[in-house]
Amino acid sequence: MTHHTSSTPLTKHHVEQLRDKLLDLSNRNPLLNFNHTPRSRTHVRIIDEVPDFLFAALAEGRELAFQSLGVEPDPDCAEGERRAVLAPEAAAHNAGYDASYDLPELGAEPHARHADRFVQTLLFEEAMERKLGGIRKECGAALHQGKSVLFVAEKMAALEVVQNRLMDAGLGDFCLELHSTHAKKTAVLDRVRRRMPRRA
Repeated sequence: MTHHTSSTPLTKHHVEQLRDKLLDLSNRNPLLNFNHTPRSRTHVRIIDEVPDFLFAALAEGRELAFQSLGVEPDPDCAEGERRAVLAPEAAAHNAGYDASYDLPELGAEPHARHADRFVQTLLFEEAMERKLGGIRKECGAALHQGKSVLFVAEKMAALEVVQNRLMDAGLGDFCLELHSTHAKKTAVLDRVRRRMPRRA
């Protein structure tokens, strides 16, 4: 017992050193050096939304839907007018959305668009569908290649929302419930056995 007690500070010190090594503070870390590139197939840029409201909606199990800027304007208009009209930022501004990278300022009463079921993007309708389809395809390909996708949520309801949507997209076999009040050892092993052929 004496040896265990005396080694605890040393263990903690080594753990802290390992944590520091795991932190990548260089520009290679996408969390520190992230570019909102329009052609990216890994993310959709959200504008004029309040993160706390979105998190609360997901935690409560509410269903949210991405919303586009509508149909892209006719490209056959005059060249100068075309550049001004076709810019997504201009279309967002004309629709009353804030397309800046700053979080919207909240007044005493939140704006109705911040409390609805739609998540506003900076994409026109056709571009948004292509982008979301590409993300779903990349996610499916990553799962087939044996890569893991980790989704973390504070409440079970948010996890169930994501699981149900993956099942609707035909990716239910790649979801494995390991730790919950419903997860039993025999059921987990049975699900693993059923998923083994998919892994091969």
